[in-house]
Amino acid sequence: MAKEKITEEQLKTDFFLQFVGKTVDYCKNNKEQVQWIAIGVVLVIVALVSIGRYHDHKSKKMLLAYENANTKLAVDEFLDLYKKSKYYPFVLFKKGNILYEEKNYKGAAEAYDKIVKDYSRSPIVDFSLLNLGYAYQALKDYDNAVNVYTKMLNKYKTSPFIGDAVLNLARCLMLKKDYKQAKDLIDNYVADEPNSLMAAEAKKLLPEITRNL
Repeated sequence: MAKEKITEEQLKTDFFLQFVGKTVDYCKNNKEQVQWIAIGVVLVIVALVSIGRYHDHKSKKMLLAYENANTKLAVDEFLDLYKKSKYYPFVLFKKGNILYEEKNYKGAAEAYDKIVKDYSRSPIVDFSLLNLGYAYQALKDYDNAVNVYTKMLNKYKTSPFIGDAVLNLARCLMLKKDYKQAKDLIDNYVADEPNSLMAAEAKKLLPEITRNL
């Protein structure tokens, strides 16, 4: 009479029972080693939990520092302590704004320029470029202002601040006596955005430009 075929499920069950049996036997025969292994596992778990809590505490502390970075002192403290933070460019932007309001245009330009150069993928890089242009204008460095606004127009065409860049680029070109380029710039922008608020502002520059052509 043929032997009954052993099913795959029975094989799996037998293997599991054998494994359990061997594990129990090992534990009985090596109690001291098992104890040390158990202690080691517990220590690793405790260490991982402690590291997790440390990072969680550090993240909360960093977020609180970011939210409170509204004064020059708080901003400088954040920038000193959290150089690798994802919030760093945003706080650096705050520093630029604070310095600009204090009429420290050179310091403001340095802050905005660092964002543009070191954090080119930041969502505020276009805004930083615009403010960098403002800072150069305030310093009467119209060559650099023109370069910054031109870069913004070429690289960030979909920026919500593009109208501001056009208007201020036109003003800088006028100050440099380059009225033809200023007129071409305004004409092209008005043609592309005829109903925008900035187009209306730009048109106001045309009488002066026309007089000097």
